[in-house]
Amino acid sequence: MKLGLVVPRYGLEVVGGTEHWLRTLVEHLVELCGWEVEVFTTCAVSAATWADEYPPGDTTIGGVTVHRHRSVSGRDPEYLRLYEQIKSVPVSVALRFVELVGPVCPAVIDQADASNCDLIAVTPYLYWPAVHGVPRLGRRVIFHGAAHDEPELHLPIMAGVFGAVGGFSFNSFAERDLVERAFRVGHLPGSVIGNAVVEGRGVPAAAREALRRTTKVGRGTAPSSRTAPGLRGSGARLATGTRPRCRRGQAAGERQMGRPPRLPAPRQPVGVGVIQPGGRRSVAGR
Repeated sequence: MKLGLVVPRYGLEVVGGTEHWLRTLVEHLVELCGWEVEVFTTCAVSAATWADEYPPGDTTIGGVTVHRHRSVSGRDPEYLRLYEQIKSVPVSVALRFVELVGPVCPAVIDQADASNCDLIAVTPYLYWPAVHGVPRLGRRVIFHGAAHDEPELHLPIMAGVFGAVGGFSFNSFAERDLVERAFRVGHLPGSVIGNAVVEGRGVPAAAREALRRTTKVGRGTAPSSRTAPGLRGSGARLATGTRPRCRRGQAAGERQMGRPPRLPAPRQPVGVGVIQPGGRRSVAGR
């Protein structure tokens, strides 16, 4: 399995929850699962400016190949003038707003599109690379949208972004419900996989068992049996947190996705963690 990741910034110096979590995730996929991972990103370190701080070019971090490109433009403070009105603006103004927020970097999308990656994870939803990249990359996209109920989510262009993906990885049950209320995407593959950053390698089987006990997942039913169109096997399951299901004999583009029963949200926040050697449990919840 070859996985791509489109993210506005990536590196050891980048401070950000989603960025840190995804970097940890893809490094573990390389080390523990033998996957090949390529990251397509800008030269930015800070999301406040998107200024180019890393040198452009290719490097390797934790076994992951990273392709960095200079941005055409970063964050323009002019976007603040539009912020209070963006729920009701026309498409042209919405696109201008996203351009002002940045980072505008067509080279990232061009390289991801030309790559031979089986799947391409994209995060987060609200920046220029996702808004312009997801519709172009299409059903190869596993969308780690990191959506919140905020004005950007209600821009008139977002329905086309969320509706173009091949599948979703949600950070919480609340995020899944928000996205499925806001857009007509309930028919698309998706799974709540959580979002945690922990220290140490841990024991994956023990962590899965701890999560199963916390959420009561695995007692007679899988959390989801959907996968991205055209994919099957353990690779697709690991990318989305789901189990693939398709009818024998169907062509890749004709596979039908099953809609599993919806699991009730747990009464307590979901704890996603790793069992460390010696039995110590590191847990993060959202």
